Amino acid sequence: MKEKILIFHHVKHEDARRYTDLADSEDIKYDIVDFWKKYKKPSLKNYSRLIIMGGPQSVYDSKDKFPSKEFEINAVKEFTKSKKPVIGCCLGSQLIAHAFGARVYPNIVNSKKFKETGFYKTMLTKSGEKDEIFENFPKEFDVFHWHGDIFKLPKNAELLATGDFVKNQAFRIMNTKAYGMLFHFDFLP
Repeated sequence: MKEKILIFHHVKHEDARRYTDLADSEDIKYDIVDFWKKYKKPSLKNYSRLIIMGGPQSVYDSKDKFPSKEFEINAVKEFTKSKKPVIGCCLGSQLIAHAFGARVYPNIVNSKKFKETGFYKTMLTKSGEKDEIFENFPKEFDVFHWHGDIFKLPKNAELLATGDFVKNQAFRIMNTKAYGMLFHFDFLP
């Protein structure tokens, strides 16, 4: 199959420009599904990989608040079953965690919902240092965070990065190419 990326985009201000610029520079085709507009569900078999961007929704929201949720979760399962790469950022990571049985919930600190917003230091675990997606990263790096929900790691996941305020920052589902990153690569410091 010729390389073609499918991108799920939840809100206009959290776009995939960093990824699409890279795809354009490598002459890789992609399609973007803007879930805030009227959209048609694409045929997943036409794509070689999936990128799921962030958004203000929560995995535990009702279908009224998050109408694309089931379609996205099924897409994660179909791509991983077909051994196709999946990357989820922020909400995307929460959808991947949920698709593999993990609990996603509000980050509560001192009885209040805590939003990790801004640039924070993130540290690779020993597994993260060895993983191909992070192989050229320093052991510690600053990256943008913009989330109020967190997740438990799925049982079949390996923790790749952690943070001072939120432990589970990046993971990979074992024996797949499915990666979840709670932080945003789409914002530069």
